Amino acid sequence: MVARTIDIPETGAAVERVTLSQPGSYNVKLEAGDGRGGQAIASDSLYVVGKGEAFWSGDEGARMTLVSSRPKYKSGDVAKLVAQANLPGALALVTLERDGVMQHQVKRLETSGEAIEVPVEARFAPNVYAAVTLVRGRIGEGEKGKPQFKMGMVNLEVDSSDRRLEVTVETDRPSYRPGETVSATVKVRNRQGAPVKAELALAAADEGVLQIAGYQTPNPLPIFYRPWGLGVNSSTTWNRIASARDPSQSSDEEGEGGDAGGAEGGRIRSRFMATAYWNPALVTAADGTAHVGFTAPDNLTAFRVMAVAADRGERFGSGEKRFTVNKPLQAMPALPRFLTLGDALNATVVVHNNSNQPAKVTVSATVDRRRALAGRHFAGHRRSSQRCRVRRVPCRGRG
Repeated sequence: MVARTIDIPETGAAVERVTLSQPGSYNVKLEAGDGRGGQAIASDSLYVVGKGEAFWSGDEGARMTLVSSRPKYKSGDVAKLVAQANLPGALALVTLERDGVMQHQVKRLETSGEAIEVPVEARFAPNVYAAVTLVRGRIGEGEKGKPQFKMGMVNLEVDSSDRRLEVTVETDRPSYRPGETVSATVKVRNRQGAPVKAELALAAADEGVLQIAGYQTPNPLPIFYRPWGLGVNSSTTWNRIASARDPSQSSDEEGEGGDAGGAEGGRIRSRFMATAYWNPALVTAADGTAHVGFTAPDNLTAFRVMAVAADRGERFGSGEKRFTVNKPLQAMPALPRFLTLGDALNATVVVHNNSNQPAKVTVSATVDRRRALAGRHFAGHRRSSQRCRVRRVPCRGRG
């Protein structure tokens, strides 16, 4: 037991270094007064490993607790495993398992407190199961000296972020008119910024439809690097030690589309598409770039260009870019839904100025091919929600 009194400065934080000479499990407890008769208490636990004998509480029969030094590792790290079994001098079989035995080693544990070091490799991502089997022969007479067998297992989580591809999507302009050509460039890089030749699935879809469906640009990395199940059965001639199977998981991601409509003078917009472009097998050049061109549809809305990438190895990534399709000027009639013979109506035209400059616009409307209303002039100004309205003109017609 180690007990110390520590002065906490006004900053509220202090560092105290304690050297522990014996391996084992320790509880760290902090007690502090608040100056008003109250007391604050906090505690935590830790393991100390190294040469020497450690007493690990608990008796789990043929099973033992195996703990790892970290909750998550990166490629190149060294995982330290502690077998909490009071079996000094035992022979340890250390295996790394995942749908088969990936690696194994045999090591003599001279003391019960020393750790087993396992180098972490990139191929272990996203996880691997470390199993330690301890066997010790008879050390004396009676029940306490009989041969011993214990086994424990721990799941080692391995970071797979180094398998991510950085995918960027750019369009030559942020906005287009219906029927214009959209030019998009996709770049694929690795984590170090070097170009990668990869295969892409590229799509441009209506942003409004995607938002209604709650559709997110797919990211294949967490799908391909989901945690594995064990998939290995271990057994001895004494009894069955462990049994675990690969859990079944599924993920279905679907997106549905729709259309929008409208009308304008001159060219009649009719090419309304929820998906403006789709290429399931676009391959980048050696410099990691790919260029595509497609015609902007007549939907006056925003579109999202989505790219999902995979290289020939084990790396994946995705990226997206948003662009809009609009018209600088729109005129839309506002008329009654139906009329009866002899009715009189006020014909209204709503004009939207989507440009950045004020505009003087002449609006003319016709009841039939021969009768026309006199042109009316007005000044429209750019506002996000403002409508420019023509003065209502009485008009009589036959249906």
